Amino acid sequence: MVGKLAVIADVDTATLFKLAGVKNSYAVDSGEDAERVLSEVLQGEGFSIVVVTERLVQPLQAQIVRNIRKRKYPIVVTVPDRGGPIEEEVDPVFEVIKTTLGVELKIKKVKK
Repeated sequence: MVGKLAVIADVDTATLFKLAGVKNSYAVDSGEDAERVLSEVLQGEGFSIVVVTERLVQPLQAQIVRNIRKRKYPIVVTVPDRGGPIEEEVDPVFEVIKTTLGVELKIKKVKK
């Protein structure tokens, strides 16, 4: 299945994705805006992947979990914004995968 890519991010990150050629790149200012945009993307057709910045993913957790239970696509992927990655004990996306699929993902951290 070949589908569309959507990006939900802060202004700087969304702009960078637009410059890279991602047409469906949405700049949001708050978690509420991100929830509204994610709803619109999920109602649209043909999206295979939705990229969300880490700082915006927390308010979207419930909506993402509901989406994963209903259908395979779109897959939601988190990326750091210009502030860099957020250090967390447990990545919320990994928890959703563990709960939904019963598979635990582990990432080995490489020392710099």
